[in-house]
Parts: sequence; structure tokens; C-alpha cells
Amino acid sequence: MSVNQRLRQVRKHFNMQQIEFAERLGLSQAGISWLEKEGNAVSEQTIRLLHLDFHVSEEWLRTGNGPMFSTEDDSPLEKLCREYAVSDCERKILELYFSFEPKRRKMVCDFVDEFFQKAMAEKRPAQNQITEKTDEGRH
Repeated sequence: MSVNQRLRQVRKHFNMQQIEFAERLGLSQAGISWLEKEGNAVSEQTIRLLHLDFHVSEEWLRTGNGPMFSTEDDSPLEKLCREYAVSDCERKILELYFSFEPKRRKMVCDFVDEFFQKAMAEKRPAQNQITEKTDEGRH
């Protein structure tokens, strides 16, 4: 059985149509249809999303070896989400972030860092203007 057939088997196991499955994974119905076709590559990101969203064993998805579902009781992400009372939205953001390859995660971090640097730079002049007006009022 190929990785494409195993992906389809996961979808069928949960009695989901391609559109439902796609929405859950943040993909299009056409994307799921393509992934289920024999010989098409299933990305590491998709495998990780299946593991995170459906608790499917990554080893089983890649090779067909072992049980279909992960036997891990609690992933580190599960523990983190519980400890910090993470919302559904925050959880989806974390799951997506951790599904990326390290190179792509670094790109996200670089973007966020640049975003905050720009936001802080814009905030400083406004704070300086307030300070100057306050100082003028004291003279």
C-alpha cells in the first residue's frame, strides 16, 4: 500500500469527504484528491499535520509499518497547550508552525522579528512626541 492509499485510508477511517478532510488540514479538496492519487508526493508538512490533527503515526504513513495511530499518550505540544490554556486558534497556529521544515520555521521567525522591530520603531517617535509635549507643558 502506498502513502497515497494510506492517506485515503485515514480519511475513510474518519468517514470524511475530501472537502471536510481538506478543510481540517487547511488544504483544498483538489489538493486532497491529488494527494490520494498513486505516485504523487505527500509532503512532510502534510504528514506532520495528519499526525497532529488525527494522531496518525508518521511511521505508518511513510512506510506502512506499525499501527495506524500513534501510541503516544501525550505529545509535547499537547502538554504545552494544556499548561498554558491555549485556545483553538493558538493551537492551530502552533501546529502549523511545527509542521514546517526548520528552514521555513526560521523564515517565520525572521518575519515576526522584523515585524516587531518595525512596530517598535514606529512606536518610539510617537512616545517621543508625547514626552516632548509633556516637557513643554512643564516650562
